[in-house]
Amino acid sequence: MRIAWCTPFSPRSAIGAVGALAVDALRRTGDVDVDIWYPVDAGGRTWPDPGREIDETTVERLAEYDAVVYNIGDQPVYHGPIMDLAHAVPGVVILHDLSIVHLVYNRLREVGDDHFARTMQRWYGPEGEQAAREGLARPEDWLWRPETVQTYPMTEIALEHATGVVTHSAYAAEALRDRYVGDVTVVPLPVSVEDADAGSLDSLGLPDDRLVVLQAGVLNPNKHVHTVVEAIAEAGLGDRVHLVVCGHAQPQDLERLRRHIDDLGLTRSSTVLGEVSDQTLNALRTRADIATILRHPCGEAASAVLAESLAFGLPVVSVDDGCYREAPADAVSRVPTPPSASRVAAALRRWVDAPEARERASAVAREFAREQHSPEAYARGILDALATAGAARRRTALAEDLARIAARSGYGPESSLVTRLAARAHELFGAAPRRLPPTFPPGGDSAL
Repeated sequence: MRIAWCTPFSPRSAIGAVGALAVDALRRTGDVDVDIWYPVDAGGRTWPDPGREIDETTVERLAEYDAVVYNIGDQPVYHGPIMDLAHAVPGVVILHDLSIVHLVYNRLREVGDDHFARTMQRWYGPEGEQAAREGLARPEDWLWRPETVQTYPMTEIALEHATGVVTHSAYAAEALRDRYVGDVTVVPLPVSVEDADAGSLDSLGLPDDRLVVLQAGVLNPNKHVHTVVEAIAEAGLGDRVHLVVCGHAQPQDLERLRRHIDDLGLTRSSTVLGEVSDQTLNALRTRADIATILRHPCGEAASAVLAESLAFGLPVVSVDDGCYREAPADAVSRVPTPPSASRVAAALRRWVDAPEARERASAVAREFAREQHSPEAYARGILDALATAGAARRRTALAEDLARIAARSGYGPESSLVTRLAARAHELFGAAPRRLPPTFPPGGDSAL
């Protein structure tokens, strides 16, 4: 089988790291050949190979493969060209985020503001068009609102031509139940730390007599890094822990964070690094004692930071929401959303004050990662999804035929009969179809 794997492949992209592990595992599977394709300005990784840049000939070349896999997340530069390809050449979509408002907003606005508003109206009705107009007027506020992420996730637009969907948590699969008509396969993210290349931390001068709290990942507003800093101050942990913050961020955001740390008197208890190499991040996770992951609103299907933190044996403080609820309770201390400094402070103190609990959490976390997040299992899951792809087309075609028949019989689109017919088509023509009873019971359409 020849597979085209379309993904951002930048060293900055966690999805690129996932792709590298997945492609390597797939290639070690018999009779599978995989080519990596990445958008312009989204390359740079060299393992397992440098990949191929997407250009004007890629659509034609993708049609030559036995299967095409599209990795779609919410970063416009990395994922916009991939979403365009997914609309041109149907294939299986790996959906990394349950909200892709930034991707779709920016991509559709490149065509025009009215195009964005019309598309929102098509998928979400008059309320969607009104929301689009509000987003056009105040984008910086609107794009980060929890209600935008939850009410208008825009995943339907990315999945419109998908022959199947892979996602990385049961939470994500449930969220997609009413947004995608085809089959959704749950495959936990792959992680591999046994051969992780770790760099040196000597130049950072981290203290040996304090616990290290690691905050890693892109420093977007929804990561609540300022809350972590405030929690350390509120818990009075400035002389017991050392916070390390690393991840891509704008220079002004890093400077704002450093000022906040200074204002709270934690200058000597914190190190703000910004973006670091994979080797440095591996070394930090090896040295760290606790990880904080406070993403809210939670628009991701799964968290690579969470999976990698568990694989390195780190006890975690996370939000009690989304995919974070699927991590083992003995390894994660969860706080309600939106995360507050007082709740995070209490969660941190629970780990800091209980070395035996940290040791137990570390063992549970490592074992969970080995069982749930192996690259080999991920490759098997991808191949299973490819083998069953295509149900969406059958279901959509049948639902449209049934709707036309119902319309000719006088039933409009709002009729409960039309809704029930579509639901029955979904059940009967999936990868694991249900069988109809041998005879219909009397009483009209009660069996539908």
